Amino acid sequence: MQDIRIERWARTLVHYSLYIKAGDTVAIHATPLAAPLVEAVYRELLSVG
Repeated sequence: MQDIRIERWARTLVHYSLYIKAGDTVAIHATPLAAPLVEAVYRELLSVG
């Protein structure tokens, strides 16, 4: 089950804080404790292109 708060945070990071656009290169560096957020950000990045 996914936490909606994590999904919203990922959406905010990708679309507002970082303003990722299609074709941008992104590197994610995180600790294992951040795995749920990293996975949510990754899914959001895939939706951007």
